[in-house]
Amino acid sequence: MTIYNQEQMKKAPRADMYLPDFLLGFGIFLGIFALLFFVFTFIYQQWFLALIGLALLVLGFFAYLCWKNQKIHIISEDFFEYTTMFGKTTRYAFSDIREIRGHTDSVTMYVAGGKVHIEGMAILTQELLERIDIAMGRREAPKKTREDIFLKKLPYFIEQLSNGTYVCENPDGSLAYLPYIHEMTEAFYLSDIVDYQYMKSAPDLMKGMPDILQKLTQEQLKSCITFIFRSEHFGEGQMLHYLEDGTLLALIKRLHDFTKQD
Repeated sequence: MTIYNQEQMKKAPRADMYLPDFLLGFGIFLGIFALLFFVFTFIYQQWFLALIGLALLVLGFFAYLCWKNQKIHIISEDFFEYTTMFGKTTRYAFSDIREIRGHTDSVTMYVAGGKVHIEGMAILTQELLERIDIAMGRREAPKKTREDIFLKKLPYFIEQLSNGTYVCENPDGSLAYLPYIHEMTEAFYLSDIVDYQYMKSAPDLMKGMPDILQKLTQEQLKSCITFIFRSEHFGEGQMLHYLEDGTLLALIKRLHDFTKQD
């Protein structure tokens, strides 16, 4: 893998992880050879040559797809988007990186809900490498200095959640979250309370809710709240369960108690 530093990145790379132009050239090279084999098929009437040409054409096409599509874009401090060779793009949180396994010619990064494949020839930015290291606990995350919007607006969110209305119906009959839910979600991901290691404790803590609510520490509350917001990322409507049974409201109220004490 090639790592680009900030100075090198001024050359405007295509993404934070992408495959080099060499792969495109290799794909074109295979395509040209495939055409030659097709020509030889008609000249010598040896049809097995057509199979070789077809195999080369498929490999060349796959090389082109990898070069064109397979990439990672950092979209914020907390999130990145991974696009596969077939053009499918998925958004992940750096905090959801669970494990990294190295192979002979590639690396697989296991993220909650999926996998990210990084070829050995891939080019990575230094920023991407640092954020992966932070997620894996190899280096300390930079301290945030901005005012915590989520904590500041806790009374407003508590008031809205207490109304018990979370969704509205679209003209086509589908359901959508009310605007304040989107506002709360956006504020949360800009907040300092996001727990990047929430999966270490939150699943077990959530099993004990609501009985253990009053025993939770401030850090445990942050882990549980992160767990709920992250559950929405992996399946639309998952957070609605925690809204309807009052779990999210109870956790936010308890967190607000701590902030008032501070």
